[in-house]
Amino acid sequence: MADKHEWTLEDDLICCTEYLNFIFKREKNDSAAELLRHLEGLLPHISRGSLRMKIQNIKQVALDEGLEDQMDTTPLKNYSLQCREAFLLATDALDRERKAANGGGGAR
Repeated sequence: MADKHEWTLEDDLICCTEYLNFIFKREKNDSAAELLRHLEGLLPHISRGSLRMKIQNIKQVALDEGLEDQMDTTPLKNYSLQCREAFLLATDALDRERKAANGGGGAR
């Protein structure tokens, strides 16, 4: 029997960042299956089932933060505080990236 994976903040941050990249930076919202295949390449030490559940957890965090997307997966409640922290860090980074790309970034 395989050992249960202990998620690190870095693992969660990679998953959250890629989730947001999939829903915001592509011309269409990709499927959860495509995101899962992508994450398997980035995080080969984590099982497919664990990554699938993480995508579902991130979907729930997104909903709880008021972000509705078209990712075709069912939200899974009871995510960790670490997962939420990673999601907020990833959204902050994406916001900074967008401001920089638009020539902004200064305080209002």
